[in-house]
Amino acid sequence: MSVRLFLRVWLLLGALAAPLRALAADAGGLYLLEPIGGVSAIPTNNNPGLGVFGFYFDLLYPWVVGMAAATAVLMAVIGGIQIIQAGSDQGAVGNGKNRLLLSMAGLLIILASATIMNVFNPTFYR
Repeated sequence: MSVRLFLRVWLLLGALAAPLRALAADAGGLYLLEPIGGVSAIPTNNNPGLGVFGFYFDLLYPWVVGMAAATAVLMAVIGGIQIIQAGSDQGAVGNGKNRLLLSMAGLLIILASATIMNVFNPTFYR
């Protein structure tokens, strides 16, 4: 059953990608409906595969990191509020500490990924 589902999804994605490849080849690039970071078109250079994905990833990565960091800070604040409101309930204090610890771990992971990306490509955030 799973092989049939995989084949159906693969065929559907292939059918949807064919018009995009034709548009990319004709227009010289993919035009975005909404500009991202001042970029309104992604150049394909007759390579509609990983080159386009890499360009799109470079545009979206700083936004995704920023949203993830904001979410982690929000979770840290919620964890702190849980600890404050727990009073003498040790279970609620434990839940708040756990949320605070996990949000700090998330921030550490985000910082590590940004540092690694900057080490491999110093021009990544410019």
